[in-house]
Amino acid sequence: MSFAQPEPAMRISVFTAAILVAIPAEGAPTVFFSEDFDDTKFAARGWYDGSGGEIDGANHAPGSAVSFDCHWASGGTTCEGRTPHRHLFAATPTIYVTFWMKFGSATAPWQGSGVGYHPHIIQLLTDADSDYVGPNSAVFSALIETHLHTPRIAEADSAAINTSYLGTDLLASAMPHALAGGNGSQNASASYYDCGGGDYCNSTYWDAPAAVFVNDRWHYVEFYAAMNSTSNGVANRDGILRYRVDGNTVIDARNVYLRGGDHPNRKFRQLLLAPYIGDGSPIAQDLWIDQLVVSDMPDGLGPAMDAGVPGSDGGGARPDAGVPRSDGGLAVDAGRNRDGGVGGGGPEPPPTNGPTIEGATGCTCTAFGKGPRETAGFKWWVLAAVGIGLRRTRRRL
Repeated sequence: MSFAQPEPAMRISVFTAAILVAIPAEGAPTVFFSEDFDDTKFAARGWYDGSGGEIDGANHAPGSAVSFDCHWASGGTTCEGRTPHRHLFAATPTIYVTFWMKFGSATAPWQGSGVGYHPHIIQLLTDADSDYVGPNSAVFSALIETHLHTPRIAEADSAAINTSYLGTDLLASAMPHALAGGNGSQNASASYYDCGGGDYCNSTYWDAPAAVFVNDRWHYVEFYAAMNSTSNGVANRDGILRYRVDGNTVIDARNVYLRGGDHPNRKFRQLLLAPYIGDGSPIAQDLWIDQLVVSDMPDGLGPAMDAGVPGSDGGGARPDAGVPRSDGGLAVDAGRNRDGGVGGGGPEPPPTNGPTIEGATGCTCTAFGKGPRETAGFKWWVLAAVGIGLRRTRRRL
């Protein structure tokens, strides 16, 4: 039996191949942690501030054996079996969260909250807050949600509201201010209200243009966020929020504020898994989550979430280029409405009381624009060695 030989231009020497293998992949994602919910030993895997979490072997994602089951009793506000709750990870200006999720069952179809807000599902907190900050008392949080069967991304930063300028638009100013309502509106959903004791609460959200979740069906969810840049103490409106379901981008907002000029180095640092329906669940119902993975950016091999990430020097997010992937797809989604619609590691060490704000680092964005990465230093001698290897191989042909 004979095998077709590759074209001469495609042959490389063993020496050249060894060099290529030794080159680290620039822009590879960092996986902070993953959770398959195989058992309830959550504390051993870095979760804290929780006292339980029910797992279900009868309902699970494809390729899995069990999943996390959040069961609400009728009128209940939180998961009856409790949750693993919080998990820390290395501070990062970009965050990519993937998981499988199923709403409702054949016997108890999903009804959501029954009102225009909630449930909260997953909340992402930052290094501007303590490890035990109350969900509604955070300096900033981003929330992965759904409104019945419609995907939703929400923001809240109630602790940042400048009550001396309540109702004044400070979004483009250097004065300390909130981003999600009270000191300006990013979009029409922004609101604020008196939540008692002289305190104010706020929120703003981005909805998908249509319902995409189907009752009693597993869906693969991807969420990506990139902090906006700042210039001279003023926030630039170039942050990114993305939500994909089963490989389709349903929310794509690339002109958002995720940090103000007074927090130029703020980064994501904590995941809170605490599904919540504030007014109580309208019926007894379930939400299942499985195969949760938290990293700093997409790997470019699955459904792409890539986007240009703004830098601390004030540069805006790079536009998507529609770069082909090796699997035939596109590395990025092109032609999306930039206003939002569509048109590894082991357990973290125990939490500390003093959150650390890391300094900004210089970065070079990859060809896919996957996120800030320090320059890999692709040396001239590597290119020369590859070239020499190719030339020597051709001479032997």
